[in-house]
Amino acid sequence: MNRFFGHLYQYAPPRALALSGMALVFSLPYRAGLLFPEPWQGYVALTLVLTALTLVFLFAPAAAPKQTTLPNRLWLPLTLGLALALLPPAIGLRLPWMRAYPVDAQYGDMLPLIELAGRHFLAGNFPYTEYHLPWPLPLTFFPLLWMSYLPALLLNLDLRGTGLLCTLLLIPLLLHKRPAALLPALAFALLPVFTFFTVNGHTQPYWLILCAFGFALASRRPLTAAVCLGLTLATRQTALILVPFAALAWYRAHGPRPAFQALCLAAAVTAAFCLPFFLIDPDAFLLEPLRHYRELADAYRRGAADPARLLETLGFANLFAVLGLTRLLGPLRLLILLLGLGGCALRARTPRDHLAWTAATGILFTFFTPIPWLYAYFPWWLLGFLALPTVPESDPAP
Repeated sequence: MNRFFGHLYQYAPPRALALSGMALVFSLPYRAGLLFPEPWQGYVALTLVLTALTLVFLFAPAAAPKQTTLPNRLWLPLTLGLALALLPPAIGLRLPWMRAYPVDAQYGDMLPLIELAGRHFLAGNFPYTEYHLPWPLPLTFFPLLWMSYLPALLLNLDLRGTGLLCTLLLIPLLLHKRPAALLPALAFALLPVFTFFTVNGHTQPYWLILCAFGFALASRRPLTAAVCLGLTLATRQTALILVPFAALAWYRAHGPRPAFQALCLAAAVTAAFCLPFFLIDPDAFLLEPLRHYRELADAYRRGAADPARLLETLGFANLFAVLGLTRLLGPLRLLILLLGLGGCALRARTPRDHLAWTAATGILFTFFTPIPWLYAYFPWWLLGFLALPTVPESDPAP
């Protein structure tokens, strides 16, 4: 019996089970009406379950047993073989969705917006302007996100091929010498909530760059991690959450001067992508997206009690909107960030611990964003894979 539980703990530790449970929660909002008499009940129940799973992921032990049943040299080819075995079903489940649904604003306006902005840029024009889909919409993304789709535009390919490629590259990265990641990786490769995102999703390049940062941080590659952090910041505004956690990890591992140098390198990489657009038109690049999100949040808040909205989101923002307490969302996000950073400073001892605190803080932070769309949780959930133990057990400095 002890041997059985030892194997279970090695290949499905609590953190991996928590990540797998989160994937199931992500899959259930559209089915909440079948599980509960009222959509609100399902919404609240799923939010509370996701909160509990996040806390289990954060505080459960993560270390794998020192002894493994296979020689260490075999774990890398084995886990990469498992990743390769997941690629055909991952592709096979996504391609039918891509054939059934075109890139069209009625299924999601982000990819059509990226396509319009990319073609506008390739024609020699400033991309940060207003587009019509047919409703007016400014370009709200940082440069590296929409630039990731430029090769597909130049080759006249389906934009969703970029997202599919990023997803496929993620699978071996997440499974690399992490047998414990197999169960959540199966969920990522096969569950409809992730496969359908290929139809209208746009953030897959951000997922890949974010996880590359986590991989480099966990692998004691500070310069690579700094470059990846800069690329991540140039891709998505919410990546700012990473900065204090990365600074703390580098400070504790290398001291203040190397940590400052790594942050400067990350800032330089971000500036290389963002500064040219900011200098041309600061309002269009930075302020107009903020105004758009504020207007979108106001419109969303007015329909927060709509059952259809509950099928698109998780978190506490809808509850606060119904109660008229949305003014508290900003302070609560700041509190979550400070508590996460403080907990990381007090409890994190290894690179995996730093990544666990970063991922959990990102998930809890998203609970209180004005529009907690379901896909906003996916990047932090994926980053949590990098907090799972590797074989052989090792914890190099970040």
